[in-house]
Amino acid sequence: MKILVQVNQAAALRRGIDAPSSVVDLDVDPSALTQDQRDVLASTLEDGYRATRLVWASSRNYNSVRLTLDEPTLAGLIIVIDGILAERAAVRAAEQKAADSWCAAVLAEEPVTREVTVSVNLDGRELTYCAVASATEAYDRVPVPDRPMGVRDEDCSAEVLALVAERATANQSAWSAAHEAALAAARAKLPAIRAAQDAAEAAETAERAANTARLVGQLNPGTVARRAGGYCSDSEWRDALAGLATAELREQVQAEGLDTRSPRYIGGKETTSLTNAQFAALGPVQAAAEKLGCTVTVKKVYDSRTEETCAEHDEVDEDCDDCNVEYSGARAVAVLSRDTRTDVGLVEASIRVELGRY
Repeated sequence: MKILVQVNQAAALRRGIDAPSSVVDLDVDPSALTQDQRDVLASTLEDGYRATRLVWASSRNYNSVRLTLDEPTLAGLIIVIDGILAERAAVRAAEQKAADSWCAAVLAEEPVTREVTVSVNLDGRELTYCAVASATEAYDRVPVPDRPMGVRDEDCSAEVLALVAERATANQSAWSAAHEAALAAARAKLPAIRAAQDAAEAAETAERAANTARLVGQLNPGTVARRAGGYCSDSEWRDALAGLATAELREQVQAEGLDTRSPRYIGGKETTSLTNAQFAALGPVQAAAEKLGCTVTVKKVYDSRTEETCAEHDEVDEDCDDCNVEYSGARAVAVLSRDTRTDVGLVEASIRVELGRY
């Protein structure tokens, strides 16, 4: 049969072979070819006689080629076809080696212990956020190595394929059992957690009521009456309670031997720079704060502020380089703060204690 094949004229020229055309009609006797050779040649045919279709050079569609002869003869055609078959054989050998290696790795795997951790919210739903309880369970599984790309089922033994399927089922069952056990263990903790939260809420409610009653007992009866009658807003009520809480804190701080008299100051910001004398004065303040349940903030403050405006501004412009603001009389103060729970939420009390000048 006649088959039209492309010719690489440049390759033929380098080899000293006359190739007058880029294609050649070859007489091919199919019976003279092996089955593999016939299969390769048949896969290239278009319109039944032109060997111009791309053909996969390897067994896994890694690389496609077009039949192009360096020698415009039947022998040249056989050389090209055998080259494709040789490449396919090499790839298949590499794939089989990878398959054999994977099968050996599957058979060599030993059981390992893993853990599954489950977290639940207060309703017992499994969540990874807003969780209040968790539990961990261990389980045994046999790992299955990842199968290399290109390794087909037919490349592996039936024993290994069955073992992989069996392990996948067993691993999933072991994980599921451990997961359910961990979930049950986490949920078993919820009654105690709910009880503790209820107790904490009850204690907080009692604390709010006790604090409110203590502070209200010191209020002007008229303010209490207005509140009861609905003519005292929450903000006014909170301010009144905050004032009493501040007075209460002042008495307690003074009882610790600290002087709470502190002149007014202008400006101020937190600082981490103190003189030796100021730092020595801070020690008793921190001890008192720990005893009274207060937080301590150290600030650098000033007695006065002098402003100088430029010709273009009637008031100081903070962004203007020609306007000038100077602070003087720097000193350090410690601010003791404490929040008190009341029926209108937290009210803050704060007291200043002088630490000395810079």
